Amino acid sequence: FFFFKQKTAYEIYQCDWSSDVCSSDLVVLLDDSGSQQDRWGETTAFDEAIGVVKKLVAEGSRRPDTQMFTLLKLSDPTQPLFVQRNVNDTFVNELETKLENVRCSHRALDLLKGVNAAQELLDSAKDGIKQLHIVSDFRLVDWQSQKALGNALKALDQAGRSEEHTSELQSH
Repeated sequence: FFFFKQKTAYEIYQCDWSSDVCSSDLVVLLDDSGSQQDRWGETTAFDEAIGVVKKLVAEGSRRPDTQMFTLLKLSDPTQPLFVQRNVNDTFVNELETKLENVRCSHRALDLLKGVNAAQELLDSAKDGIKQLHIVSDFRLVDWQSQKALGNALKALDQAGRSEEHTSELQSH
């Protein structure tokens, strides 16, 4: 079973993920492209994205030892920051410390490469609920102009997995 959520950082931050997550493998693909440096008032898209990742892990820690967490940066998706880490209070602290030093790149990045890397990790995960969260500013050009990206997401769905998409994307 595969669970894909596509939401803006704001929507994810406002959600209660506890109902979506039980014993599962959670892979987060963090967009650290140059566009994430755009300011949103007093913050940046990347700061909001980091907050989303922290919230996902904090929610998971409410039920310790029920999630395995992997974090990929879009700038280097073949070198995860964390791989199959047990989500608990200790990991929350480790994640927060590591994320303090994570910075955005200054270039456009290949979303398809990141999705493919995430798919490989999910394919190698044990049976159970498998979730992919893409945390991005969701530039339409990245999503609508890449037929291969759409095909990769469809392939995830056709592998007997379900997808949930959110169509209301904030445009910044």
